[in-house]
Parts: sequence; structure tokens; C-alpha cells
Amino acid sequence: MSHDIEGLLSIYTPDCLVEQPSLGVRSIGYNALRPGLELFARHFPDYQRRFEGGGAEDGNTLC
Repeated sequence: MSHDIEGLLSIYTPDCLVEQPSLGVRSIGYNALRPGLELFARHFPDYQRRFEGGGAEDGNTLC
């Protein structure tokens, strides 16, 4: 299974902030987020995501 990295990036805003405190990772924007997504896809090729709801408040979106 291949992962569509550009498709995954499209669910974020260009200036997104993604934090993973347990890994000590803080990524801001597509250029910072892309390498992590590519690495994850390479190591976990069968991983699938399914979002079952979400919400938005004050310009922030949660899934």
C-alpha cells in the first residue's frame, strides 16, 4: 500500500503546528511535516487512518 503524502498534507493548513511530546517532535508547516509522514509511511506501509468525527473552535480543527 502506498500512502499519498500530498493528500495527507492537504488535511493540514500550510502553517500547521503538529506536536508529538512523547517523541520530542514539533513540526510547523508542510516542509517540516512532510519528512515525518514519509518516514512513517515507509516504516508502516499497511497503516490506515479513519477519522470518525471532529470539531472546530476558534479556527482550530480537531479530528
